[in-house]
Amino acid sequence: AERIVRESGGGWVGRSEDIEWFAAEMTRLVMVESVMLDQLGRRGRSYALEHFSKRRGVEQLASIVEAAATRSRQP
Repeated sequence: AERIVRESGGGWVGRSEDIEWFAAEMTRLVMVESVMLDQLGRRGRSYALEHFSKRRGVEQLASIVEAAATRSRQP
């Protein structure tokens, strides 16, 4: 999940097991401007549509099947 959040630019990654840090971040998050939050949301949605859509999944599966079929035909 951390890799996806960082790659997408759609949010922040933190140490949720550290209660004091988490509380401070939540307090800071309340002060983030809505424009910034909208941008994060758009980036996250765009990344999800590109990497996790049904179409993308079918393309990846087809690629895997084609590669396996090609390898099985090789002597």
